[in-house]
Amino acid sequence: FVRTKLSCDDCGSSDARAVNSEGWSTCFSCNVRKREEGTYTVQTRSTDELNALRHAWATANPAAIPDRCISAAAVKQYGVVVRGDGSHLYPYFTDDTTQPVGFKVRGKDKAFRSVGDTKEGGLFGQHKYGNHQRHRIIVTEGELDALAAWQITQGKVPVVSLRSGAAGAGRDFKASYEFLDGFEEIILCFDADEAGKAAVEKAADVFAGKLRVMKLDPKQGKDANDYLKAGLTKEFTELYWSASQYTPKGVLSVDEPSEPLI
Repeated sequence: FVRTKLSCDDCGSSDARAVNSEGWSTCFSCNVRKREEGTYTVQTRSTDELNALRHAWATANPAAIPDRCISAAAVKQYGVVVRGDGSHLYPYFTDDTTQPVGFKVRGKDKAFRSVGDTKEGGLFGQHKYGNHQRHRIIVTEGELDALAAWQITQGKVPVVSLRSGAAGAGRDFKASYEFLDGFEEIILCFDADEAGKAAVEKAADVFAGKLRVMKLDPKQGKDANDYLKAGLTKEFTELYWSASQYTPKGVLSVDEPSEPLI
């Protein structure tokens, strides 16, 4: 990349966009990729491509993702399309649509791009769940982690993922406030890294009182899919049930031992 830490007009990020030597602009927050040509911008959001992806989504047969240990049942639950070339389609919906308003496309080279209006959609998987009198929901950073967590919990717990990754946690929680507010507890299952820790704080700015945090052990796996691939489903389930109440930085959690008073 020849220019980095640029602002993004699509999602509002102040520093998540970069431009390469060929003029392609990529935002690592909302995953929108564009080609900049002088004063014009050609976006990868054509109506023809969106319609083609919708057709692929509507006609696809659920297929497992063996390298991620994700079952066909999990793929079917979330309407993910696994294509023959190794790429994936992750559909996004609004509350009033029955077909995707957009897709995040994960290429076989693991690069992401968006087609359609993914920024208008809710959290990934949100369309699968109502929130009336629901007790708990798990929120992961990425789509594959949502599938993994759903599979590990055997579909007994609603699971969704952020739309924009760790960097967009606060913005995504605000956009889906009404949906998330219908749950008594929100279980955060973010990556066991610095970005994941920062995402917890951003989510807490919106829902501090309802948050519980799963503390994944990076030695076992940094995310839900790592735990699934390692066969650590029991360990993951235990972390889910023992998720601690969110406490602000510098404040001792009730789940943590205090220093003895002298």
